[in-house]
Amino acid sequence: MKKYSFIMVFLLGLLLTGCQWGGGVNVESVNSEDVKDNSPRLGGGITIGLRNFDTLNPLLTKNNDYFQFSKLMYDQLFTMEENGETVPSIAEHYQVSNDGYTVSVTIRDNVFWEDGTKLTAKDVANTFNALKFLPEDSAYYNLLRHAVTTANGFSIENFGRAIVFDDRNVDFQFDKPYGNILQILTFPILPSHLMTMDDMVSTENFKVLVSGPFTLEKYEPNKEIVLKGNVNYHQNVPYLNQVTGKIMENQEKIRQAFDAGQLDLMMMDDYTWDSYRSNSNIGLESYGSNDLEIISFNMQAEIFSGQQGKALRQAIAKGINRRRIIDSLYLSQAQAVDTIINEKNSYGLLSSEEVYYDSERSSEILREAGFKDSNNDGWLEFPSGERLAIQMVTNTENYLRRTEAEFIISDLRNIGIRCELSPSVEEEIGASVINGNYQMALYGVQFSSIPDFAALLHSNGIGVMNLSRYGNSEMDALLNQYALKNNSEKQKELRNQMNEIFFDDAPLVPLFYKQRVLIKSEKIDEELNPTVYNVFRGVPNISLSS
Repeated sequence: MKKYSFIMVFLLGLLLTGCQWGGGVNVESVNSEDVKDNSPRLGGGITIGLRNFDTLNPLLTKNNDYFQFSKLMYDQLFTMEENGETVPSIAEHYQVSNDGYTVSVTIRDNVFWEDGTKLTAKDVANTFNALKFLPEDSAYYNLLRHAVTTANGFSIENFGRAIVFDDRNVDFQFDKPYGNILQILTFPILPSHLMTMDDMVSTENFKVLVSGPFTLEKYEPNKEIVLKGNVNYHQNVPYLNQVTGKIMENQEKIRQAFDAGQLDLMMMDDYTWDSYRSNSNIGLESYGSNDLEIISFNMQAEIFSGQQGKALRQAIAKGINRRRIIDSLYLSQAQAVDTIINEKNSYGLLSSEEVYYDSERSSEILREAGFKDSNNDGWLEFPSGERLAIQMVTNTENYLRRTEAEFIISDLRNIGIRCELSPSVEEEIGASVINGNYQMALYGVQFSSIPDFAALLHSNGIGVMNLSRYGNSEMDALLNQYALKNNSEKQKELRNQMNEIFFDDAPLVPLFYKQRVLIKSEKIDEELNPTVYNVFRGVPNISLSS
Protein backbone atom coordinates (compact mmCIF):
# COMPACT_ATOMS: atom_id res chain seq x y z
CA MET A 1 0.00 0.00 0.00
CA LYS A 2 1.37 3.46 -0.85
CA LYS A 3 2.09 5.79 2.04
CA TYR A 4 -0.51 8.28 1.03
CA SER A 5 -3.31 5.70 0.84
CA PHE A 6 -3.78 5.82 4.61
CA ILE A 7 -5.14 9.37 4.25
CA MET A 8 -8.13 8.02 2.29
CA VAL A 9 -8.66 5.31 4.91
CA PHE A 10 -8.62 7.99 7.61
CA LEU A 11 -11.22 10.12 5.80
CA LEU A 12 -13.42 7.07 5.23
CA GLY A 13 -13.21 6.37 8.96
CA LEU A 14 -14.58 9.83 9.70
CA LEU A 15 -17.58 9.21 7.42
CA LEU A 16 -18.37 5.87 9.03
CA THR A 17 -18.38 7.40 12.53
CA GLY A 18 -20.81 10.19 11.69
CA CYS A 19 -18.07 12.83 11.29
CA GLN A 20 -17.34 12.96 15.02
CA TRP A 21 -14.09 13.13 16.97
CA GLY A 22 -13.69 10.89 20.01
CA GLY A 23 -15.91 11.97 22.93
CA GLY A 24 -18.81 12.95 20.66
CA VAL A 25 -17.58 16.47 19.83
CA ASN A 26 -19.08 17.70 16.55
CA VAL A 27 -16.48 18.68 13.96
CA GLU A 28 -18.38 21.89 13.17
CA SER A 29 -17.87 23.13 16.74
CA VAL A 30 -14.08 22.98 16.43
CA ASN A 31 -12.25 26.04 15.07
CA SER A 32 -10.21 24.81 12.11
CA GLU A 33 -7.38 27.18 13.06
CA ASP A 34 -6.98 25.29 16.35
CA VAL A 35 -6.53 21.92 14.66
CA LYS A 36 -2.96 21.24 13.55
CA ASP A 37 -2.69 19.02 10.52
CA ASN A 38 0.13 16.55 11.31
CA SER A 39 -0.58 14.26 8.38
CA PRO A 40 2.30 13.67 5.94
CA ARG A 41 2.35 15.97 2.94
CA LEU A 42 3.12 14.94 -0.61
CA GLY A 43 5.34 17.01 -2.84
CA GLY A 44 8.20 19.43 -2.57
CA GLY A 45 11.90 18.80 -2.72
CA ILE A 46 15.18 19.06 -0.83
CA THR A 47 18.76 19.80 -1.84
CA ILE A 48 21.79 17.87 -0.59
CA GLY A 49 25.42 18.98 -0.82
CA LEU A 50 27.72 16.47 -2.56
CA ARG A 51 31.43 16.58 -3.28
CA ASN A 52 32.33 16.14 -6.92
CA PHE A 53 32.16 12.49 -7.97
CA ASP A 54 33.65 10.46 -10.76
CA THR A 55 30.92 8.24 -12.25
CA LEU A 56 27.23 7.40 -11.98
CA ASN A 57 28.07 3.69 -11.79
CA PRO A 58 27.59 2.79 -8.11
CA LEU A 59 29.88 -0.23 -8.40
CA LEU A 60 32.80 1.87 -9.61
CA THR A 61 32.57 5.10 -7.65
CA LYS A 62 35.51 6.11 -5.48
CA ASN A 63 33.53 8.96 -3.94
CA ASN A 64 31.85 8.40 -0.55
CA ASP A 65 29.22 11.11 -1.16
CA TYR A 66 27.93 9.38 -4.29
CA PHE A 67 28.40 5.96 -2.66
CA GLN A 68 25.82 7.14 -0.09
CA PHE A 69 23.61 9.10 -2.51
CA SER A 70 23.31 6.14 -4.90
CA LYS A 71 21.57 4.13 -2.17
CA LEU A 72 18.52 6.34 -2.81
CA MET A 73 18.30 4.77 -6.28
CA TYR A 74 19.51 1.18 -6.10
CA ASP A 75 18.18 -1.85 -4.21
CA GLN A 76 20.30 -4.43 -2.43
CA LEU A 77 19.61 -7.99 -1.28
CA PHE A 78 20.74 -7.07 2.22
CA THR A 79 21.47 -3.82 4.04
CA MET A 80 23.54 -3.07 7.10
CA GLU A 81 22.18 -1.59 10.30
CA GLU A 82 24.03 0.90 12.51
CA ASN A 83 25.55 -1.89 14.60
CA GLY A 84 26.85 -3.70 11.51
CA GLU A 85 24.11 -6.35 11.57
CA THR A 86 23.03 -7.48 8.10
CA VAL A 87 19.28 -7.55 7.48
CA PRO A 88 17.24 -8.56 4.40
CA SER A 89 16.11 -5.83 2.01
CA ILE A 90 14.71 -7.31 -1.20
CA ALA A 91 15.74 -10.77 0.00
CA GLU A 92 12.50 -12.35 1.19
CA HIS A 93 14.14 -15.51 2.49
CA TYR A 94 17.69 -16.84 2.74
CA GLN A 95 19.48 -19.89 4.07
CA VAL A 96 23.17 -20.55 4.66
CA SER A 97 24.17 -24.17 4.07
CA ASN A 98 25.50 -26.21 6.98
CA ASP A 99 29.02 -26.20 5.56
CA GLY A 100 28.86 -22.41 5.07
CA TYR A 101 29.80 -22.55 1.39
CA THR A 102 26.39 -21.65 -0.10
CA VAL A 103 23.78 -18.96 0.51
CA SER A 104 20.38 -19.61 -1.09
CA VAL A 105 18.25 -16.49 -1.54
CA THR A 106 14.64 -15.96 -2.59
CA ILE A 107 13.97 -12.40 -3.71
CA ARG A 108 10.71 -10.54 -3.20
CA ASP A 109 8.04 -10.94 -5.87
CA ASN A 110 6.98 -7.27 -6.01
CA VAL A 111 10.21 -5.53 -7.04
CA PHE A 112 10.23 -3.73 -10.41
CA TRP A 113 12.66 -1.61 -12.35
CA GLU A 114 11.48 1.92 -13.04
CA ASP A 115 10.55 0.91 -16.61
CA GLY A 116 8.06 -1.66 -15.23
CA THR A 117 10.25 -4.70 -15.88
CA LYS A 118 10.35 -7.16 -13.00
CA LEU A 119 13.61 -7.45 -11.06
CA THR A 120 14.67 -11.10 -11.16
CA ALA A 121 17.32 -13.46 -9.89
CA LYS A 122 19.16 -12.98 -13.19
CA ASP A 123 19.71 -9.30 -12.36
CA VAL A 124 21.10 -10.28 -8.97
CA ALA A 125 23.31 -13.06 -10.35
CA ASN A 126 24.72 -11.01 -13.22
CA THR A 127 25.59 -8.12 -10.91
CA PHE A 128 27.29 -10.46 -8.44
CA ASN A 129 29.27 -12.21 -11.16
CA ALA A 130 30.28 -8.82 -12.58
CA LEU A 131 31.91 -7.94 -9.25
CA LYS A 132 34.83 -10.18 -10.23
CA PHE A 133 35.83 -7.60 -12.86
CA LEU A 134 35.86 -4.54 -10.61
CA PRO A 135 39.00 -2.35 -10.61
CA GLU A 136 40.99 -2.34 -7.39
CA ASP A 137 40.30 1.32 -6.58
CA SER A 138 36.50 1.02 -6.50
CA ALA A 139 34.50 1.07 -3.25
CA TYR A 140 32.85 -2.32 -3.76
CA TYR A 141 36.12 -4.01 -4.69
CA ASN A 142 37.50 -2.89 -1.33
CA LEU A 143 34.35 -4.05 0.44
CA LEU A 144 34.81 -7.51 -1.10
CA ARG A 145 38.52 -7.59 -0.42
CA HIS A 146 38.02 -6.88 3.27
CA ALA A 147 35.18 -9.40 3.49
CA VAL A 148 36.91 -12.39 1.91
CA THR A 149 40.64 -11.91 2.50
CA THR A 150 42.08 -14.86 4.43
CA ALA A 151 45.53 -16.13 5.34
CA ASN A 152 45.95 -17.23 1.73
CA GLY A 153 45.18 -13.78 0.40
CA PHE A 154 42.32 -12.70 -1.84
CA SER A 155 41.36 -13.70 -5.35
CA ILE A 156 38.43 -11.70 -6.67
CA GLU A 157 38.18 -13.97 -9.71
CA ASN A 158 37.57 -17.12 -7.68
CA PHE A 159 35.87 -16.17 -4.41
CA GLY A 160 32.34 -17.06 -5.53
CA ARG A 161 29.69 -17.35 -8.23
CA ALA A 162 25.93 -16.94 -8.53
CA ILE A 163 23.65 -19.57 -10.07
CA VAL A 164 20.05 -18.78 -11.09
CA PHE A 165 17.29 -21.38 -10.51
CA ASP A 166 14.27 -19.35 -11.55
CA ASP A 167 13.09 -15.74 -11.51
CA ARG A 168 13.12 -15.53 -7.72
CA ASN A 169 15.77 -17.97 -6.54
CA VAL A 170 19.54 -17.73 -6.74
CA ASP A 171 22.41 -19.57 -5.04
CA PHE A 172 25.72 -17.95 -4.14
CA GLN A 173 28.50 -20.52 -4.00
CA PHE A 174 31.76 -19.50 -2.32
CA ASP A 175 35.21 -21.02 -2.29
CA LYS A 176 35.30 -20.80 1.53
CA PRO A 177 32.71 -20.45 4.32
CA TYR A 178 33.43 -16.77 4.99
CA GLY A 179 32.39 -15.25 8.32
CA ASN A 180 31.16 -12.09 6.54
CA ILE A 181 29.18 -14.05 3.98
CA LEU A 182 25.99 -11.93 4.16
CA GLN A 183 27.88 -8.62 4.14
CA ILE A 184 29.25 -9.65 0.75
CA LEU A 185 25.68 -9.50 -0.58
CA THR A 186 25.12 -5.79 0.12
CA PHE A 187 26.01 -4.66 -3.41
CA PRO A 188 23.66 -2.49 -5.55
CA ILE A 189 21.72 -4.53 -8.12
CA LEU A 190 21.92 -3.49 -11.79
CA PRO A 191 19.46 -4.41 -14.61
CA SER A 192 20.52 -7.38 -16.74
CA HIS A 193 17.88 -6.64 -19.40
CA LEU A 194 19.65 -3.35 -20.11
CA MET A 195 23.30 -4.20 -19.37
CA THR A 196 25.79 -6.93 -20.04
CA MET A 197 28.22 -7.81 -17.26
CA ASP A 198 30.84 -5.75 -19.09
CA ASP A 199 28.48 -2.76 -19.02
CA MET A 200 28.04 -3.21 -15.28
CA VAL A 201 31.71 -2.50 -14.65
CA SER A 202 32.08 0.27 -17.20
CA THR A 203 32.07 4.03 -16.69
CA GLU A 204 31.45 4.90 -20.34
CA ASN A 205 27.86 5.69 -21.30
CA PHE A 206 26.58 4.08 -18.09
CA LYS A 207 22.80 3.69 -18.27
CA VAL A 208 20.99 4.52 -15.05
CA LEU A 209 17.92 2.32 -14.51
CA VAL A 210 16.92 1.74 -10.91
CA SER A 211 14.45 0.01 -8.62
CA GLY A 212 14.94 2.09 -5.46
CA PRO A 213 12.83 4.90 -3.98
CA PHE A 214 14.09 7.57 -6.39
CA THR A 215 14.89 7.60 -10.12
CA LEU A 216 17.33 9.77 -12.05
CA GLU A 217 15.70 12.77 -13.73
CA LYS A 218 18.74 14.84 -14.69
CA TYR A 219 22.51 14.79 -14.33
CA GLU A 220 24.90 17.61 -15.16
CA PRO A 221 28.51 16.62 -14.34
CA ASN A 222 30.14 18.90 -11.76
CA LYS A 223 26.84 20.78 -11.27
CA GLU A 224 23.88 18.74 -10.05
CA ILE A 225 22.08 15.43 -10.02
CA VAL A 226 18.28 15.48 -9.75
CA LEU A 227 16.12 12.57 -8.58
CA LYS A 228 12.36 12.14 -8.60
CA GLY A 229 10.10 9.74 -6.70
CA ASN A 230 9.84 6.25 -8.18
CA VAL A 231 6.14 5.46 -8.70
CA ASN A 232 7.04 1.79 -9.24
CA TYR A 233 8.90 1.49 -5.95
CA HIS A 234 8.02 -1.71 -4.12
CA GLN A 235 7.81 -0.09 -0.70
CA ASN A 236 6.19 3.21 0.28
CA VAL A 237 6.49 5.79 -2.50
CA PRO A 238 8.48 8.79 -1.19
CA TYR A 239 6.56 11.90 -0.18
CA LEU A 240 9.14 14.14 -1.87
CA ASN A 241 8.78 14.86 -5.56
CA GLN A 242 12.42 15.73 -5.96
CA VAL A 243 15.86 15.32 -4.37
CA THR A 244 18.63 17.46 -5.84
CA GLY A 245 22.29 16.83 -5.21
CA LYS A 246 24.30 20.03 -5.66
CA ILE A 247 27.78 18.98 -6.72
CA MET A 248 30.60 21.12 -5.33
CA GLU A 249 34.36 21.18 -5.26
CA ASN A 250 34.95 20.50 -1.56
CA GLN A 251 33.45 20.48 1.93
CA GLU A 252 34.08 24.18 2.49
CA LYS A 253 32.04 25.08 -0.59
CA ILE A 254 29.22 22.84 0.66
CA ARG A 255 29.28 24.52 4.04
CA GLN A 256 29.12 27.98 2.48
CA ALA A 257 26.13 26.91 0.40
CA PHE A 258 24.37 25.52 3.48
CA ASP A 259 25.00 28.72 5.43
CA ALA A 260 23.56 30.70 2.49
CA GLY A 261 20.34 28.65 2.65
CA GLN A 262 20.97 26.84 -0.62
CA LEU A 263 21.10 23.34 0.91
CA ASP A 264 18.86 21.33 3.22
CA LEU A 265 21.28 18.52 4.11
CA MET A 266 25.03 18.19 4.39
CA MET A 267 27.38 15.62 5.84
CA MET A 268 30.23 16.72 8.10
CA ASP A 269 33.12 14.66 9.41
CA ASP A 270 35.69 17.26 10.46
CA TYR A 271 34.33 18.26 13.89
CA THR A 272 33.60 21.84 12.83
CA TRP A 273 29.87 21.44 13.43
CA ASP A 274 30.02 22.96 16.92
CA SER A 275 28.94 26.35 15.56
CA TYR A 276 25.60 24.83 14.48
CA ARG A 277 24.67 23.33 17.84
CA SER A 278 23.37 26.61 19.28
CA ASN A 279 21.13 27.32 16.28
CA SER A 280 17.62 26.10 17.10
CA ASN A 281 16.63 26.24 13.43
CA ILE A 282 19.21 23.66 12.45
CA GLY A 283 19.07 19.95 13.28
CA LEU A 284 22.11 17.76 13.90
CA GLU A 285 22.08 13.95 13.86
CA SER A 286 25.33 12.25 14.76
CA TYR A 287 26.23 8.74 13.71
CA GLY A 288 29.16 6.43 14.26
CA SER A 289 31.93 6.05 11.72
CA ASN A 290 34.58 3.47 10.87
CA ASP A 291 37.32 6.06 11.51
CA LEU A 292 39.52 4.77 14.33
CA GLU A 293 42.18 6.84 16.11
CA ILE A 294 45.00 4.55 17.06
CA ILE A 295 48.50 4.38 18.55
CA SER A 296 50.84 1.90 16.92
CA PHE A 297 54.01 0.52 18.51
CA ASN A 298 56.80 -0.62 16.22
CA MET A 299 57.29 -4.14 17.53
CA GLN A 300 60.66 -4.33 15.77
CA ALA A 301 61.99 -1.28 17.62
CA GLU A 302 64.33 -2.23 20.48
CA ILE A 303 62.45 -0.14 23.06
CA PHE A 304 59.27 -2.20 22.57
CA SER A 305 60.86 -5.63 22.24
CA GLY A 306 61.16 -8.39 24.83
CA GLN A 307 59.38 -8.59 28.18
CA GLN A 308 60.27 -5.05 29.19
CA GLY A 309 58.92 -3.76 25.89
CA LYS A 310 55.68 -5.67 26.45
CA ALA A 311 55.29 -4.18 29.94
CA LEU A 312 55.90 -0.72 28.53
CA ARG A 313 53.21 -1.24 25.87
CA GLN A 314 50.72 -2.54 28.43
CA ALA A 315 51.38 0.41 30.74
CA ILE A 316 50.87 2.94 27.96
CA ALA A 317 47.60 1.25 26.93
CA LYS A 318 46.22 1.65 30.45
CA GLY A 319 47.68 5.08 31.05
CA ILE A 320 45.86 7.14 28.39
CA ASN A 321 42.72 9.02 29.37
CA ARG A 322 40.62 8.66 26.21
CA ARG A 323 37.58 10.41 27.65
CA ARG A 324 39.56 13.59 28.35
CA ILE A 325 40.69 13.73 24.72
CA ILE A 326 37.16 13.13 23.42
CA ASP A 327 35.56 15.75 25.68
CA SER A 328 38.26 18.35 25.11
CA LEU A 329 38.86 18.01 21.37
CA TYR A 330 36.00 16.09 19.78
CA LEU A 331 32.92 17.80 21.25
CA SER A 332 32.27 14.68 23.37
CA GLN A 333 31.23 13.01 20.11
CA ALA A 334 33.29 9.83 19.79
CA GLN A 335 33.08 6.23 21.00
CA ALA A 336 35.98 5.37 23.31
CA VAL A 337 37.41 1.88 22.80
CA ASP A 338 40.27 -0.17 24.11
CA THR A 339 40.07 -2.75 21.33
CA ILE A 340 39.90 -2.37 17.58
CA ILE A 341 36.16 -2.93 17.59
CA ASN A 342 33.54 -0.30 18.22
CA GLU A 343 31.43 -1.58 21.12
CA LYS A 344 28.31 -0.32 19.33
CA ASN A 345 29.13 -2.53 16.37
CA SER A 346 28.20 -6.20 16.20
CA TYR A 347 31.24 -7.17 14.13
CA GLY A 348 33.75 -7.63 16.87
CA LEU A 349 36.96 -9.47 16.61
CA LEU A 350 37.65 -8.24 20.08
CA SER A 351 35.36 -6.97 22.78
CA SER A 352 35.62 -5.81 26.37
CA GLU A 353 33.38 -4.88 29.25
CA GLU A 354 34.46 -1.22 29.35
CA VAL A 355 37.18 1.15 28.25
CA TYR A 356 39.79 1.30 30.93
CA TYR A 357 41.96 4.12 32.22
CA ASP A 358 44.02 3.10 35.23
CA SER A 359 47.18 5.11 35.82
CA GLU A 360 47.83 3.33 39.11
CA ARG A 361 47.83 -0.04 37.35
CA SER A 362 50.12 1.43 34.67
CA SER A 363 52.65 2.46 37.31
CA GLU A 364 52.37 -0.94 38.96
CA ILE A 365 53.09 -2.75 35.67
CA LEU A 366 56.20 -0.62 35.16
CA ARG A 367 57.48 -1.25 38.69
CA GLU A 368 56.95 -4.98 38.33
CA ALA A 369 59.00 -4.91 35.13
CA GLY A 370 61.92 -3.20 36.90
CA PHE A 371 61.49 0.38 35.66
CA LYS A 372 62.45 2.88 38.37
CA ASP A 373 63.05 6.54 39.13
CA SER A 374 66.46 6.21 40.72
CA ASN A 375 67.19 9.95 41.08
CA ASN A 376 63.66 11.06 42.02
CA ASP A 377 63.33 13.47 39.10
CA GLY A 378 59.91 12.12 38.14
CA TRP A 379 61.17 10.18 35.08
CA LEU A 380 61.63 6.44 34.90
CA GLU A 381 64.75 4.59 33.77
CA PHE A 382 65.19 1.07 32.44
CA PRO A 383 66.31 -1.52 35.01
CA SER A 384 69.80 -1.08 33.53
CA GLY A 385 69.71 2.60 34.51
CA GLU A 386 69.38 3.82 30.93
CA ARG A 387 67.11 6.83 30.36
CA LEU A 388 63.57 5.89 29.23
CA ALA A 389 62.41 8.13 26.40
CA ILE A 390 60.01 7.42 23.55
CA GLN A 391 59.81 9.23 20.23
CA MET A 392 56.25 9.63 18.95
CA VAL A 393 55.40 10.72 15.41
CA THR A 394 52.14 12.18 14.14
CA ASN A 395 50.97 14.75 11.63
CA THR A 396 51.75 17.89 13.60
CA GLU A 397 50.29 20.12 10.87
CA ASN A 398 46.87 18.76 11.85
CA TYR A 399 45.70 20.76 14.88
CA LEU A 400 43.50 18.02 16.35
CA ARG A 401 46.11 15.30 15.88
CA ARG A 402 48.89 17.47 17.35
CA THR A 403 46.80 18.48 20.37
CA GLU A 404 45.70 14.88 20.85
CA ALA A 405 49.39 13.88 20.95
CA GLU A 406 50.06 16.54 23.58
CA PHE A 407 47.29 15.10 25.79
CA ILE A 408 48.84 11.64 25.42
CA ILE A 409 52.30 12.97 26.29
CA SER A 410 50.80 14.60 29.40
CA ASP A 411 49.16 11.31 30.45
CA LEU A 412 52.43 9.43 30.02
CA ARG A 413 54.29 12.09 32.02
CA ASN A 414 51.94 11.33 34.94
CA ILE A 415 53.25 7.75 35.06
CA GLY A 416 56.90 8.74 34.62
CA ILE A 417 57.30 8.03 30.90
CA ARG A 418 59.14 10.68 28.94
CA CYS A 419 57.59 10.95 25.48
CA GLU A 420 58.80 13.42 22.88
CA LEU A 421 56.90 14.49 19.77
CA SER A 422 58.74 14.53 16.47
CA PRO A 423 57.28 17.22 14.17
CA SER A 424 56.11 15.58 10.95
CA VAL A 425 53.84 16.34 8.03
CA GLU A 426 51.38 13.78 6.70
CA GLU A 427 53.64 12.55 3.90
CA GLU A 428 56.62 12.12 6.23
CA ILE A 429 54.74 10.20 8.90
CA GLY A 430 53.18 7.98 6.26
CA ALA A 431 56.56 7.04 4.85
CA SER A 432 58.10 6.56 8.31
CA VAL A 433 55.35 4.28 9.57
CA ILE A 434 55.09 2.21 6.40
CA ASN A 435 58.88 1.73 6.29
CA GLY A 436 59.11 0.96 10.00
CA ASN A 437 61.29 3.97 10.83
CA TYR A 438 59.52 4.94 14.04
CA GLN A 439 58.98 3.91 17.68
CA MET A 440 55.41 5.03 18.40
CA ALA A 441 52.91 6.64 16.01
CA LEU A 442 49.51 8.31 16.38
CA TYR A 443 47.31 8.17 13.27
CA GLY A 444 43.86 7.32 11.97
CA VAL A 445 42.60 4.14 10.30
CA GLN A 446 39.55 4.27 8.06
CA PHE A 447 37.91 0.88 7.64
CA SER A 448 35.67 -0.01 4.73
CA SER A 449 31.97 -0.83 5.20
CA ILE A 450 33.12 -4.32 6.17
CA PRO A 451 36.00 -3.64 8.57
CA ASP A 452 38.98 -5.93 8.00
CA PHE A 453 40.34 -6.07 11.54
CA ALA A 454 42.63 -8.97 10.69
CA ALA A 455 44.59 -6.57 8.49
CA LEU A 456 45.83 -4.81 11.63
CA LEU A 457 46.76 -7.97 13.52
CA HIS A 458 47.64 -10.78 11.10
CA SER A 459 51.34 -11.24 10.35
CA ASN A 460 50.49 -11.44 6.63
CA GLY A 461 49.61 -7.75 6.72
CA ILE A 462 52.99 -6.50 7.97
CA GLY A 463 53.95 -3.36 6.10
CA VAL A 464 50.46 -2.93 4.59
CA MET A 465 47.95 -2.25 7.39
CA ASN A 466 49.79 -4.13 10.13
CA LEU A 467 52.05 -1.14 10.69
CA SER A 468 53.03 -2.28 14.19
CA ARG A 469 54.76 -5.25 12.52
CA TYR A 470 52.99 -7.52 14.96
CA GLY A 471 53.17 -11.26 14.57
CA ASN A 472 51.81 -13.97 16.83
CA SER A 473 51.19 -17.46 15.44
CA GLU A 474 48.37 -18.07 17.95
CA MET A 475 46.61 -14.87 16.90
CA ASP A 476 47.13 -15.73 13.23
CA ALA A 477 45.52 -19.14 13.71
CA LEU A 478 42.52 -17.66 15.52
CA LEU A 479 42.07 -14.95 12.89
CA ASN A 480 42.17 -17.57 10.16
CA GLN A 481 39.47 -19.59 11.92
CA TYR A 482 37.36 -16.51 12.57
CA ALA A 483 37.40 -15.47 8.91
CA LEU A 484 35.76 -18.77 7.98
CA LYS A 485 33.17 -19.02 10.77
CA ASN A 486 29.63 -17.70 10.43
CA ASN A 487 28.37 -19.40 13.58
CA SER A 488 27.83 -16.66 16.18
CA GLU A 489 28.61 -18.87 19.18
CA LYS A 490 31.86 -20.10 17.67
CA GLN A 491 32.78 -16.53 16.71
CA LYS A 492 32.16 -15.43 20.29
CA GLU A 493 34.43 -18.19 21.59
CA LEU A 494 37.17 -17.18 19.17
CA ARG A 495 36.77 -13.49 20.10
CA ASN A 496 37.34 -14.29 23.76
CA GLN A 497 40.54 -16.15 22.94
CA MET A 498 41.79 -13.35 20.69
CA ASN A 499 40.86 -10.82 23.34
CA GLU A 500 43.24 -12.39 25.86
CA ILE A 501 46.14 -12.41 23.41
CA PHE A 502 45.49 -8.84 22.27
CA PHE A 503 45.52 -7.37 25.77
CA ASP A 504 48.60 -9.34 26.75
CA ASP A 505 50.61 -8.45 23.64
CA ALA A 506 49.28 -4.85 23.35
CA PRO A 507 50.61 -4.23 19.82
CA LEU A 508 48.23 -1.27 19.40
CA VAL A 509 46.34 1.20 21.54
CA PRO A 510 42.91 1.85 19.95
CA LEU A 511 41.61 5.16 21.31
CA PHE A 512 38.18 5.98 19.88
CA TYR A 513 35.93 5.82 16.85
CA LYS A 514 35.03 9.25 15.53
CA GLN A 515 31.49 10.46 14.98
CA ARG A 516 30.07 12.13 11.88
CA VAL A 517 27.08 14.44 11.65
CA LEU A 518 24.22 14.97 9.20
CA ILE A 519 23.09 18.60 9.39
CA LYS A 520 19.49 19.54 8.48
CA SER A 521 17.90 22.86 7.64
CA GLU A 522 14.72 23.99 9.42
CA LYS A 523 12.80 22.68 6.42
CA ILE A 524 13.25 19.08 7.65
CA ASP A 525 11.49 18.03 10.87
CA GLU A 526 11.93 14.25 10.69
CA GLU A 527 14.59 12.19 12.41
CA LEU A 528 16.58 10.68 9.54
CA ASN A 529 18.57 8.15 11.64
CA PRO A 530 21.72 8.14 9.47
CA THR A 531 24.31 5.39 9.68
CA VAL A 532 27.80 5.11 8.27
CA TYR A 533 26.43 2.46 5.90
CA ASN A 534 23.49 4.57 4.67
CA VAL A 535 23.64 8.24 5.60
CA PHE A 536 20.52 9.22 3.62
CA ARG A 537 18.31 6.29 4.56
CA GLY A 538 15.66 8.56 6.11
CA VAL A 539 15.29 10.79 3.04
CA PRO A 540 12.43 8.73 1.47
CA ASN A 541 10.38 9.37 4.63
CA ILE A 542 10.74 13.16 4.60
CA SER A 543 7.41 15.01 4.45
CA LEU A 544 7.89 18.76 4.23
CA SER A 545 5.86 20.81 6.66
CA SER A 546 5.36 23.59 4.16
